[in-house]
Amino acid sequence: MLMYDKSIMKEYVDKLVEAVVLSAEKANLEGVYDRPTRVEIAIFFLYLAMSDGKISIEEAREIGDFCSIEINERNLNEYIEGGGIEKLEFVDKPPIIFQMMVEMDKVLYEMNLNIECAKSTLDVYKYFGAESVRVSGDRPTRKLRYVQYVGMMEKFMHEELDGKAPSNSIDGIKKVTDDVKPSQKGVPAPKKG
Repeated sequence: MLMYDKSIMKEYVDKLVEAVVLSAEKANLEGVYDRPTRVEIAIFFLYLAMSDGKISIEEAREIGDFCSIEINERNLNEYIEGGGIEKLEFVDKPPIIFQMMVEMDKVLYEMNLNIECAKSTLDVYKYFGAESVRVSGDRPTRKLRYVQYVGMMEKFMHEELDGKAPSNSIDGIKKVTDDVKPSQKGVPAPKKG
């Protein structure tokens, strides 16, 4: 079975966490964002990994490792239940960190700054999802969950930003899987064009 490239995945997780923490600081938001962001990313991976109704403890541990949180036999169900992964509405609710980045973009757009916090976060989630699909051996159930979830995030971003969001995302029903394709070594392949 293929496994995640832990060093690259950890780097991506760390960079996204850093962006969320810095964004919260710049917006003068009080609170702790490091661990909640890591947990939310891990829950996304667990959601994808459970596409066939179960997850191997090995994959759960690996997800925990590159998210810098401990996931083991004793606490795996807490992450699954606490994250609401098995609830039908999970696929209808964007991650809180993503919602925060969309709100950050609204403020920045009003200041005539186009930093694209939400798009950057979405791009990282697309990469995470594509890697999860690759690791699964392209299981159709995992790919379907990935396409649905990232598509929901993209739709949310466009609806909330009233068309101010970057337009290189889906138009109508274009599949999000066309946007990010991981190489066999776990590093995103360059986009053509």
